[in-house]
Amino acid sequence: MRKYHRDGFGGLKNEKAWKQYPDELKKQAVEDVVLRNISKHETVRRYEILDRSVLKSWIKSYNSGKGLEATSSGKVGAIITKGRKKTFEERVEITEFALARNKDYKSAMENYGVSYQQMHGWVKKYEAKGPMA
Repeated sequence: MRKYHRDGFGGLKNEKAWKQYPDELKKQAVEDVVLRNISKHETVRRYEILDRSVLKSWIKSYNSGKGLEATSSGKVGAIITKGRKKTFEERVEITEFALARNKDYKSAMENYGVSYQQMHGWVKKYEAKGPMA
């Protein structure tokens, strides 16, 4: 229905090629969902993404520490290699850094090279059971 309302009958025909999205659009869409808590439904509508599954795959890549750079086939590929495992002390430091800045995961991710998924897990454990968790 969304495609019909946006493009009329032309929006209902099957696409045979991948739709290419600019890297900046992908980044903004993912950050809207992950960092700004905007719903996936609203984000898909706002950025005219063909399907919520496309957005979900971008979020999955983002959360796993992979980048959002499009490959030649339009599939999302990794642009960031997996980093080394963080020590207990480093995890506590990173978590406390994020908490001291009102759960600013983005700054912690940029400063320490960790993923959103890691940050979110560490903060939840820290808040529930303290730094030893």
